[in-house]
Amino acid sequence: MSSKVSRRSCFGDFIIVWIIEQEDAGNNLADTELDRIRKSIANECVTYIQNAKKENIFLVISNSLTEVVISQVHDLYQLDSIYILSST
Repeated sequence: MSSKVSRRSCFGDFIIVWIIEQEDAGNNLADTELDRIRKSIANECVTYIQNAKKENIFLVISNSLTEVVISQVHDLYQLDSIYILSST
């Protein structure tokens, strides 16, 4: 009798949430609006992590967004690991 084991059942359900903010050298009025949009996207990702039921989530985040995101997700059971990317 042969049995099939799916990759999904071997490794479980894992999701990578990747939130990267690209550093911008510009300094104009649009930067404020861009910052608001970036924070809004980061908050949507936090909501996604909070609503995950069975999945183990790996969060990859840029150093510049840690203050916005980490405090909201660090104690969530859905979050397996946090990786912080830094250009320095």
